[in-house]
This record gives sequence, structure tokens and C-alpha cells, in this order.
Amino acid sequence: MAFKLPKLLPPRKRTAVIFDKNLTDGLPLCRPSDVKRLKTIGRGSYGHISLCQMQGKDYVLKELIVDDADSKKLFLKEARVMNNLNHQNIVKFNSIYKEIGNHGIIMEYLAFNFEPFGQEFVAHSLRDLLKCIDNYDCEGFEHLHQFVATDVCSGLSYLHDNNIVHRDLKPENILVSNQHYCKDNKDISTLWLNKPVVAKLTDFGESRAKLIQTATLVHTRTNNVFRGTPVFMAPEIFFHDGTKLRDLQDLKQMDIWSYSMILFTLLNPDLKYPYHFEYYKAVNVFIKKVLALPYLPAGHIIPAYRQLTVPPTASPLLHQLMAYINRAWLQCSVWSVAQWSVYQLSIRTNNDVEGWHRRFNGKANGKKLHFYKIVPALIKEAKTVSRQVRLVDEQSLARWQRTKYQRSQGRLSTLWEQLTAGTITTSFFLRAVGHMYDIPVPDPEPEEDTDSD
Repeated sequence: MAFKLPKLLPPRKRTAVIFDKNLTDGLPLCRPSDVKRLKTIGRGSYGHISLCQMQGKDYVLKELIVDDADSKKLFLKEARVMNNLNHQNIVKFNSIYKEIGNHGIIMEYLAFNFEPFGQEFVAHSLRDLLKCIDNYDCEGFEHLHQFVATDVCSGLSYLHDNNIVHRDLKPENILVSNQHYCKDNKDISTLWLNKPVVAKLTDFGESRAKLIQTATLVHTRTNNVFRGTPVFMAPEIFFHDGTKLRDLQDLKQMDIWSYSMILFTLLNPDLKYPYHFEYYKAVNVFIKKVLALPYLPAGHIIPAYRQLTVPPTASPLLHQLMAYINRAWLQCSVWSVAQWSVYQLSIRTNNDVEGWHRRFNGKANGKKLHFYKIVPALIKEAKTVSRQVRLVDEQSLARWQRTKYQRSQGRLSTLWEQLTAGTITTSFFLRAVGHMYDIPVPDPEPEEDTDSD
């Protein structure tokens, strides 16, 4: 068969996707000319959020930049859900923003301004507020937590009473405000004690509701329960096939779990996310086990790799790492597993040459040798190499080794003996080797799930 160069085809023309009129029926529309953008206050994979003004009043414009039908339907579903909500702890929907090549949702603007407290920064979400309080060691803010917890509970209760589940409760999706006493110049001292903050739920892109009749909701069931941010999701989601977790009542209970994680975050504002230390420790131990695989006998490495279970809430990057190790190391056709296994081998470090290096320095009496003196010294040293090789072969020459590595070699030899005798498991061996070398592992960041609905 004759060889042919690959041929690139011209890119396919993308057909423009527009909003279905049926989807926007009943939703108020604003005139783009009435919207004045002021500044960008947030960005995400879906688009970006801007502060804007209409008729002299501040609003938030949440714009969609993803140009596909599914994203737009999900975007409009959020607008329809918000349009049917009316509660003091739910962000108020204003209108749909539509112009050629650009679509968005106009909603109320919320901000917690620190100007009354002597600082010139603004927090929009509960995450921002907690970060500011923790970073600046703010005193007198301890009573805010109970008001935030009450408001979130009130908003969530309203949603559940109307058969709506949020499915992505987290500090980033809870907006906070103190504008009720900042803008109106009211008695700040009284309001600060009785109602220092207002918290409202937002971001209903992942929500489920009976009032929005989509194909998967006619029977109030959903096949995709793996939505939201993993570290705030109920644990049964990760240990279940999902077939029994699709009922609306089940999803409500998962919202309650997420709410409890928010309470945990309120009580521990210095943590990046709930169970930060436990999550970090689990991932840290797992990666150390992976890096300790070469210390196993060659025949045990692949079975041990297959038994390793990635922590459920780990970053997708960890799954990519495991796939890379399998492809580039375990299934590699260039070198076999036996060639990179270090089972029963002595520890070798740069210290193995330090003995020779230090002896040579000793001959120089710790001083810098002139070039015309160092060359003869090297020639003389080279003449002893063959004798040193013979002594090493006869095991008559001891190798210089630091006490630290002598202890590590002894501990490793003991673990090998215990593994061979069957007195310890492979999992214990990998964990012990990883702990022994204290392999550094960076702090992982939790990833958000971005599966499409």
C-alpha cells in the first residue's frame, strides 16, 4: 500500500445556536441599550459576571460565553427557576439580557462593604467574607455566623418546600450583603447587633425542580447525581451507582449534607474547604504509595497498582497521573517493570562519591590546589581505580555512608523481609516506605464537577 501524507480537511462551519422562543416565554427581557456595564467582578467556565446599572440602580449581569445548545438551555433553566422564586434569602431575578452573540441574566447586586469598619474592600460571596475575616484577624465578627446560618437555612427550606433542590451549595454560591445599613445611613450600631449581614442563595444552574418540566424531571428523577462541588457533596454519591439516589427527596437530603458542610466552613474559616486536613492526608498517603511502587518485587508491582484506589474526591489530575503511570511505565514496551524495580537494591545517593571527594580534599589540606598540582594528583588517584574495583568485587572495601541512610537501608531491609515472610500486607509496605522517605506532595485543590446535564 502506497504511503500517503495526511490531509487536513477544512474546519466545519458551526451553526449558530439561538435561544428557543418557547424557553424565554414568560421571562421578562431587558433592552441591551438600558444596560451600562461598570466592571467585571467574577469569571468562570460558563462566562463572567459584571456589575452593571439600569435606570441608576446597580445589578449583576451574568453573561454566558459558551456557545452550545445544552449550555444555553441550562442557562435559561436557571433563569426560569429564579423567576419563579420569591424569598428574602434567594437572589432576585430581574430579566433576561439578549443581544446578538451575547446572552445573560440580570439579577440583584449584593455586596458586603468593609468601609464602615475602616477598610476599603468588598466581599460578594460568603467565601470572600470568610477569607477577609480570617486574613485581617477581624474582631467582633463572631456573631455573623449565626445570621448566615439562619439565612441559608431559611432559603434552603423555601426551596425544598417548593420541591426544588439546589445541588451545588457552597460558600461561593451564597451571596452576602450589608447594604441595608451602608447605603441608607441608618443606625449602624443597632443593625450591626441585630442583623449584621444578609445571606442569599444563588447559582441555580445545577438545580432540580418539579416546576420546570424537562425530560428528566417529568418523573422527578435524574440519572446524573454527580453534580456540584465534590468536597461539599454527600459521601453516598461517591460510593453508589446512582440508581437509588435519583429521587427528589434523596437530592433534598444531599442539600442538607451540603448545608452542614457550610456550617463546618463557618466554624473553620481558615480551612480552604471542609475536611481540608483529612482530604489532604488521604491524597498525600495515596501518592506516596504510588511513588513507593518501585520498591516492590517486579512481579508484585502491577497487581499492587491495580489495587490502589484513588480517593473519591481527588482532583481529575490524579486520575490522569495514574493513567500516565500505567501507560508510560507499566505497559511500556521500551523497558520492563523488572528494569526499574529497586527491590533488594542498596540505597545509592550522591553521598556514595563523597568518600572519594572528601579524601581528595584531605590531600589538599582543605586548600585550593593550583592547576599544575591538581593534575598530577588526579593522575596518581586514577592509578588506584583498578585496585579499588578489585577490592569492591571482593567485598573487602567498605562504602562510606551517612548514618541517616544506614538507618533507612536497615528499615527498608526489614520491610522487605517482612513482606517476603507475609507478616505485612503490600498496602502496609507501600505506606511505610512512603512515610519513611517522607516524599513531598503538594497541597491539592478540589475540583468542581463540570459534567453536562
